[in-house]
Amino acid sequence: MTVKTLLRVLSPVHIKRELRDGPFRLQFTDLHASNILVDKEWNVTGIIDLEWICSLPLEMLDVPYWLTGCAIDQITGDELERFDEIRREFMRIFEEEERTFNIEAIRDNTLSHVMRDLWESKGVWFWHCISSVNAMYFILESHLYPAGSLPLEAERCVSGFWCRDSEDVVRMKLAEKQAYDDELRKLFLEER
Repeated sequence: MTVKTLLRVLSPVHIKRELRDGPFRLQFTDLHASNILVDKEWNVTGIIDLEWICSLPLEMLDVPYWLTGCAIDQITGDELERFDEIRREFMRIFEEEERTFNIEAIRDNTLSHVMRDLWESKGVWFWHCISSVNAMYFILESHLYPAGSLPLEAERCVSGFWCRDSEDVVRMKLAEKQAYDDELRKLFLEER
């Protein structure tokens, strides 16, 4: 709950007011190497798995992190430096393509400009938190606020702002998780 509350607090910093009402662009939420078809010269010939395409804020457009071969929550330290090198090369080519196809600016911003601003402001990590429920906890701590900067007691206090009776919700969720684990364990034992 602390992470979700902190993301709510950070949202005015990373959600651009001027883009809040659109325009929105179709984006692939499941775009990765196995969904891209290429020819022998590595030219893209097709993209599959289109059921995961949806209209999203421009700020969610980002350099594909999977170009590094890492999961989003593994991009720290040396992997972050490697990703930044790949990101810069990707952005150079992306900007060339914008110029080649004379892509018009959206409210005086090209897509590459929005992407560059988000990288520089760390907004890219905010949006990855929003889009990756599993990785949001790690991303927030590793990219948006320094590790250990929020003591455990402060985390408990901040969690209280997420909802009323937050401690009861945590107890209930832990009990549900324990019941799920017990049921799963029982099912696996029955199969033997």
